[in-house]
Amino acid sequence: MSETQRMDIPIEKAASKNLKRAYNIMHVGTNRLFKNTDITVAQFDLMETIMLSKDQALSIQDLTEKTVCLQPNITRMVAELEGAGLVMRKSGTDRRIVMVQLTPKGAEAVAAIQKPLFEFHLSQYKNLTTEELHLLNDLLEKLVQP
Repeated sequence: MSETQRMDIPIEKAASKNLKRAYNIMHVGTNRLFKNTDITVAQFDLMETIMLSKDQALSIQDLTEKTVCLQPNITRMVAELEGAGLVMRKSGTDRRIVMVQLTPKGAEAVAAIQKPLFEFHLSQYKNLTTEELHLLNDLLEKLVQP
């Protein structure tokens, strides 16, 4: 019997409590990894999203849809990352659409963090089987759908 079942609280409240607790643990651990870097977790997420995209270039709109940031924040982050030489903006034939891509320096910054971040995530999931991890991922995807 879990702690939340012993407390006799509704399952929705227990699930919310556990989700918040898991988020906080992940958040604190992730922030520790970024403490000695020149980029934030959100900036890394944006740059990794670009790196993992098919064309390794995304529009501001695409970045807004693929990350958890609002468009004004994406625009601000892109400007900061561009100033640091980590991304560059390119206009295509339609000058209203600006594509953002990583510079070699940006790709190096992402690569330097990916391994320790992956190892941290592995340590967080050590108590789950592969099947449970797939189930968790499926349920989280379902939870965030509009």
